[in-house]
Amino acid sequence: MADPRQLLKTLGLHPLAAFSLVAVDWMLFSGDVASVGLTTAITVPVGFALGLGCALVQRHAFKDSWGAALGKGVVMGVLTAIPTGLPGILNAVGGGMGLLHLLRPSSDTQGAQPPRQIVDVITEEAESPRRIAASPPAPPPPVGRDPSDA
Repeated sequence: MADPRQLLKTLGLHPLAAFSLVAVDWMLFSGDVASVGLTTAITVPVGFALGLGCALVQRHAFKDSWGAALGKGVVMGVLTAIPTGLPGILNAVGGGMGLLHLLRPSSDTQGAQPPRQIVDVITEEAESPRRIAASPPAPPPPVGRDPSDA
């Protein structure tokens, strides 16, 4: 069975890219609806252009390879350019998978033991505690009459 972390990495989008594409998709779609399709000539190229931003976020923030980042960017740009609100659902699902990938602990840190030197130092400290000589506390100030009054 495939490693779920690798599957989330392969299919997921960085949440910043995904949810910003969902927001822009809805803004472009609502502009198309309000103008009865007259702004489609503007919104389609804008959707494609946003794929480049998605690819950059995937490459630098999600640590995808350039090929995977560009592939995801092109697909998300095409989905954003489609003048309906439904492709935004795929962006949101990809963002959710990416968020799960970012929140899951990596498999190489699960059950990891601390380095041996740290364990040795802690054990030595526990076996032979240091004794620090403390000076006696200063005496409290006199209470009552002031000696200069006499």
